[in-house]
Amino acid sequence: MKMVLCDSNNVNSYGFRTSLEGMDLKRFQANPVMLFSHDSEKVIGRWENMAVEDGKLVADAVFDTDDEDAKKIAGKVERGFLKGVSVGLLTDIDDFVVDEDDNIVLMKSELMEASICAIPSDSNAIVLYDKKHTKLSFGDIKLKLNNKKSTNMAEVKELEAKLAEKEARIAELEARVSELEAKVSEAKKNEVEAFLEAKIAEGKLNKEEKEGFAKLAAGDFDTVKAMLDARKPARQTASLAEQIGKTQGQTQKTWDQMDREGSLLKFKQEHPEEYQKMFNEKFGK
Repeated sequence: MKMVLCDSNNVNSYGFRTSLEGMDLKRFQANPVMLFSHDSEKVIGRWENMAVEDGKLVADAVFDTDDEDAKKIAGKVERGFLKGVSVGLLTDIDDFVVDEDDNIVLMKSELMEASICAIPSDSNAIVLYDKKHTKLSFGDIKLKLNNKKSTNMAEVKELEAKLAEKEARIAELEARVSELEAKVSEAKKNEVEAFLEAKIAEGKLNKEEKEGFAKLAAGDFDTVKAMLDARKPARQTASLAEQIGKTQGQTQKTWDQMDREGSLLKFKQEHPEEYQKMFNEKFGK
């Protein structure tokens, strides 16, 4: 007779679901005893052809009909008076998790025994054992699980606080970087401005060219600097004031002084009108 030992699709009578993927069957399959009501002194048969079908652990119940108690229980099962099968699982508090829907799931376990019992099969009753094979109270496990969950939530909140602190620090550093970048940009702009003004003063750049070179320098200052440094200054035309000053400086000297210096010819070439006036005054013409 095929019976359902454990159904992973449903929540059992204790309020948790058992994952069959994490259930270790190896040791049990080596000695698949059938007990009555989890009493190790009442071995009433064995389980054969164990398999997982549609999320359910199923097996064929083989009763020891030479045992009078087992024979009576087999009759009750066959007549439908006993329908329940309950498994005994070896587990630990760390093997339980709470999923995203806040359901408790036993993710890892080891099948120790499977019993015929008086609990209806749809309750999927389970007996839990610790590593010492001592029966566990699921109430205690649930309490520890809630404590663990609370601890985990506290740890999560602590991590969230640390993350928020780090994010604030990152934002602060990013603002500082932006401030420094703005200062560097302004310093470069001032450097370009000072350089171009210097080149204008040197006669290597005229004011009409300044804007274009400023744009080039914003992208490649070194190239612009090398280009303008290599330029030759443009020839400067003396201003009218400079020319008058120079002329006045020359006319302060007398005819005889310039004659002795030998500068009369140069003076005549550069200032013919002044030369003619001095000539007329010298020679009475």
